[in-house]
Amino acid sequence: MFQGETFYDNLFVVAVSTGLRPGEVCALTLKDVDFKDSLIRVKKTLVYQTFEGEEKKSYHFGNPKTKSSKRDIPMNQQCALALKKQLMQRNVVMGRTVAKPITGFEELLFTTKFGTPINTQTYSDAIKAVLENVNLCRDELEKIEYFSPHCFRHTFATRCFEAGIKPKTVQQYLGHATLQMTMDLYTHVLKEHSQEEMIKLEKVLDNTLDVSVASIHERFDKFQELENDTNKAFNKETCKTQSKSKKNIVYLSSVGT
Repeated sequence: MFQGETFYDNLFVVAVSTGLRPGEVCALTLKDVDFKDSLIRVKKTLVYQTFEGEEKKSYHFGNPKTKSSKRDIPMNQQCALALKKQLMQRNVVMGRTVAKPITGFEELLFTTKFGTPINTQTYSDAIKAVLENVNLCRDELEKIEYFSPHCFRHTFATRCFEAGIKPKTVQQYLGHATLQMTMDLYTHVLKEHSQEEMIKLEKVLDNTLDVSVASIHERFDKFQELENDTNKAFNKETCKTQSKSKKNIVYLSSVGT
């Protein structure tokens, strides 16, 4: 590892740079990486569960989630760098006396400190450990909430959409079976982005309005009080009640527009 990095940093970088599913990134071997053409070839997924005829959980290589999940994903520079660093780190891990690689999984790029495969729980615990360490130096309101390994995939998709990459291309990157799945995600991202942009607009308006927000709320409350008083008077004595419109005009004239 390089100074300041954690053991699983390379895993995190590759995951967020490719949008690979947790089982796909944990199943990668050197044969799946093409540095010459800058491609990652997704051919399998790592499964950790109790299979028929077994008494406890074990690791197996399985087919990707769907037929379209078998795909080639372009590597950006950050991803390629993380993979090269991981190869160097892997050599160190496998050279330790404590390394206990499981037969059939010796070629995995990403492993635990003991050279064993990474399952979903290990992946989740690694994220949690990093967040706990980061949050030690943050105020309560600034702390980062826990997120699952799948969030790296969602973040990758979001960055693709923000960069203007076509949904059809993003579908190929993610290995979605249908374009509709990608479009559903796209719509969700657009909605979140729209809400964020509206918050930005509110901040700008708060700084440019001549009248403060608190003042506007105060005026509106008084306006509603007049409305309520007028309604009560009208219901109680219709013939003697001053019209609502007249009262409102008097009020608005007194507070300005």
